[in-house]
Amino acid sequence: MNDIKYDLTSTVFFRLFVPFALCYFMSPLLGSANAIMAPILIENLSLTPSDLGLMSSVYLVAFGAAQFPVGIMLDKYGAKVTLPVSLIFAVAGTLLYSQAYGYAAFALSRALSGMGLAGCLMCAYKSYDYWIRPDKLPIAYSAQALMGGLGGMFATKPLSAAFGAIGWRNSFVVLAAVLVVIALMIIFIVPKDKPSDCDDKKISSLFKEMLGILAMTRFWHIAIIVSVVESVYFVFQFLWIGPWMLDVAEFSESQAAFYMMFSFAGVAAGYFLCGPIAVFLENKRIMKWKTFYVLCGYIETVLLLIIAAVNSKAAAFLWTPAMIFAAMSIIAFSIIRGRFAEEETGRVLTLVNCFIFMASFVLQWIVGIVIGLFPSSGGHFSPDGYRCALIMYAVICITATVWGGRGMNKDKV
Repeated sequence: MNDIKYDLTSTVFFRLFVPFALCYFMSPLLGSANAIMAPILIENLSLTPSDLGLMSSVYLVAFGAAQFPVGIMLDKYGAKVTLPVSLIFAVAGTLLYSQAYGYAAFALSRALSGMGLAGCLMCAYKSYDYWIRPDKLPIAYSAQALMGGLGGMFATKPLSAAFGAIGWRNSFVVLAAVLVVIALMIIFIVPKDKPSDCDDKKISSLFKEMLGILAMTRFWHIAIIVSVVESVYFVFQFLWIGPWMLDVAEFSESQAAFYMMFSFAGVAAGYFLCGPIAVFLENKRIMKWKTFYVLCGYIETVLLLIIAAVNSKAAAFLWTPAMIFAAMSIIAFSIIRGRFAEEETGRVLTLVNCFIFMASFVLQWIVGIVIGLFPSSGGHFSPDGYRCALIMYAVICITATVWGGRGMNKDKV
């Protein structure tokens, strides 16, 4: 337990924010690279929608599975130790991607990258929780998450321009070098945050406690909504929004990258605004954080249904608000902070993150399967496939939101 907490204007916050922000900038950038790479991968590897969805989902399942060791290491050793170790895998995965030629190599590279980048956001959140005043955490979380949205924006038009300038393989070599620099910044700049509460606990004991959290209904009532709603971002922005722009909106690759950049701007806006908006609404006694959180799920459902109904280039701009509300569901992390002890936060946060990415893995693959049920033509997938996939997603979204919202209202916390 750390009794000394700092404001957002302190040098401690900037020592935390700069390295962690740069690190999280890289996570969505590398995670969503397959969306801009999709035409290259489809052409070179002759992939079906299911193949593309599965290969890209490998990143998500590796990312999700890595949350268990990351959460334990965070509570045992702190972010300053955990994150640089994780980034070794991310560097290896990015370098392998730059040199890959076959399906297996690309899939392995995505798995390594997912493992390595798994701790970027949660390590930052854990450090903020340790060093920053509780009433400032939603804004700190939002500022951190904003950098992920900006990183995702860079993965569209700017990354495409880099491919044209130095080639896509050289671009990934440069990105690997940037990860090395960030790891060094974390080692030498970030203050140590290891909580003493877990010093004497064995890793096996911490793991058992982590599994015990899974038996708590108050955990699931919160985790279920963000797992489905935020996965809209990872499922579509990390992969399917690019093909949607080409196959449904019938944009050129340049136009598709342009609209993808705007949808990623929605991610950045949603991540940045969710904290200040939630704090403002509660301070003005308009609605509580949990009410705002549930509202995001309902609005996301409506937006997915509208996109499915329009199913043409006229709906392209709707991906921006869809990503705004998908990203805003990250307020779940601030809600969870008030429902669990500080020495548990590393494991609780990473467990939520685990299920976000597990849901994303399953849904990204299923979306590919649904799209693949419809005939393709001329290298383009059927618009009807995308429509059915979006309707399926909306049904899952509303189901999770209703169940989670009712459960949180009943929880005695």
